Amino acid sequence: AEQQGRRVERAARLELGAPEGRFQAVTDGVVRTTQRHDGFVASSQIARGAEAGTGTFVLRIPAARLDAAMADLSRLASVRAIEGSTQDLTGQYDTTSRRLDDARTQRRAIVADLATATGAEADRLRARLRKATAHVERLERQQAELRRRTAYATVDLTVFSADRGAVVPGDEGPWTPGDAWRDARRALEVVAGVLI
Repeated sequence: AEQQGRRVERAARLELGAPEGRFQAVTDGVVRTTQRHDGFVASSQIARGAEAGTGTFVLRIPAARLDAAMADLSRLASVRAIEGSTQDLTGQYDTTSRRLDDARTQRRAIVADLATATGAEADRLRARLRKATAHVERLERQQAELRRRTAYATVDLTVFSADRGAVVPGDEGPWTPGDAWRDARRALEVVAGVLI
């Protein structure tokens, strides 16, 4: 996510306890909710027995929509655990961008020299150009990966059969799953020192 020029990678973990007879509905709801927030299911595994089931999902959700998605996912069933994490990748991204600019400049200089070179000099420049191009492509891949990591948040979500000790969604008391997510975010802001 980009916050005032910064690039921050966000991740979250959520465990839900599905009420009796609602396991399938909850796992289906995970997929629908993810899609509604323009995300996608990167991987999933569901194991069901006669009376119980466990579903594990890795969700990729646009970082800007993570908070809303987590709130909606938390309403699907009882929240057993919820947490988040952030990693500031701004320095890494800026360093990669500077290295990429320099590599492109060097490659353009080689191309310009090659235009007037002949013989052994041309062969030497063509070998340098191949190396320079490979270097540029490697940095471009690194930059694209950093963009991907900060554009989409990763949510590790697990659905279990209901746990009697879970917090019931829609609780009218002073603490709700939404409160838990906001508390987790506030803690991260203090620890990571970044805006999320």
